[in-house]
Amino acid sequence: MGIRAVLLLVVSVSLTEAAGCIPTTSPWCYKNSTLPEEDFMCKWDKRNPKENQTHTLFIWDSEKKTFIMFANSGDHSEKYILLEELITTRKMDIWVQTQVGNLTCNSSKISVILECLVKYSAPQITSMKRSAGILSLTLGKPKDRKGVKYEIRWRERGSEWQNATFETEDSTIQDSYKLHLQKQTIYQIQLRRQAKLQPHLCKDSLQTLWSDWSPVRDVPLEIRLPLVKCWVEKKWMNGTRHINLTWDEPSAEESVGGVEYKLNINVWPCEKPKRKEKLTLDRAYKTSITYSEARISIIATNKVGSSPPVEIIIPAVKHLSTPIKGPGNVNISNVTHESAVVSWLSIPVAEQRGFLLHYLIWISGQGNTTLHKVQANETSFKIKNLHPGASYTVSIAGETMAGKGPNSTVNFETHSEEMGLSWQDQTILSVCVVALLCTIICSVAVRRGSRRNQYISAAP
Repeated sequence: MGIRAVLLLVVSVSLTEAAGCIPTTSPWCYKNSTLPEEDFMCKWDKRNPKENQTHTLFIWDSEKKTFIMFANSGDHSEKYILLEELITTRKMDIWVQTQVGNLTCNSSKISVILECLVKYSAPQITSMKRSAGILSLTLGKPKDRKGVKYEIRWRERGSEWQNATFETEDSTIQDSYKLHLQKQTIYQIQLRRQAKLQPHLCKDSLQTLWSDWSPVRDVPLEIRLPLVKCWVEKKWMNGTRHINLTWDEPSAEESVGGVEYKLNINVWPCEKPKRKEKLTLDRAYKTSITYSEARISIIATNKVGSSPPVEIIIPAVKHLSTPIKGPGNVNISNVTHESAVVSWLSIPVAEQRGFLLHYLIWISGQGNTTLHKVQANETSFKIKNLHPGASYTVSIAGETMAGKGPNSTVNFETHSEEMGLSWQDQTILSVCVVALLCTIICSVAVRRGSRRNQYISAAP
């Protein structure tokens, strides 16, 4: 009891007016969520300009008339307190004692139930969508996933704040809220939140804590109209052309808070169209594309939504020139007495000199020439209805709108019929062989039967 009396005497003596010792503000203590294992933090503001000052945090159980804790924080203005060192469900008196040299002074004390002191982090706006005068907000939940009470405030720039409150439920993935705004007005918004505490324990608490306000967010108008676009095509070289693309910025009311642009670039024709996506903050973009048709869509995105897409079609280069080279590595395979397969390598884009429409294939032999057209993305063709044991010449050229390019040529000979029969011929031959065998067998049987009858008739 003697130690308690001394401590009570120490903390009850106020030397606030003593020269050289100025007390701190009253401490404010809280935990960051309603989770039962959450520890506490106590903070205060220094008011003493002198150096070499130390601070001690006192926690006094006013019901049991005993100290729960007195913790020295040195010259720091906060103290982290482990949960197991505290009693959180009874009212406690908390204050800070400052010592400067031989002088001490005490802050004003607060009387609180620690379990009721929950201060969430400031709300985080994860997304905003604005449409038809309604702003839809999506908010990240606190780490305990509990429903909370929110305060939201909004204003036109330079005007007074308007306030409203709303509550959310437990266990939802995210919190949400819809705010009605004037359609053609830009706004600023902020939110803060407060824990839903145990009503039987905290109903009389005067220390219910709001979080800090979230940063001020600008709310622009939604981007309604497609962007005006302009593109300039520069010199053609080595099968590519350079495109300089520019577009207009949305209105000032739609650009508040910044605008990002998304470009999708598709180039035809290919077996699989080549697609590229680009995000940029600039209002200009440079790229290189082939002579084929290209389509570029642009979407502008601000803090509350996206514009309708605008599409730019850059047509294929037509009538530029004819190919300067024929297909490469022309080869003949799978030769029979009546067919063969010709294959080749595509003409490189740089040597097509335009938009390649198709390949032309001439087959010459037996005094006739036939012409076939195949698609530009094909690299093989089966030649049919050939004569056995005959010589043929195959010529292949690429063709653009300007005309055909040089031929690539290859010669080959079909097999003779003796070297290989078609399945129809093989079937006919098999039937003939079987019929011949049956005839021979029947003839032998008839002869043997005839002889036997002769022997029988000649017997006495």
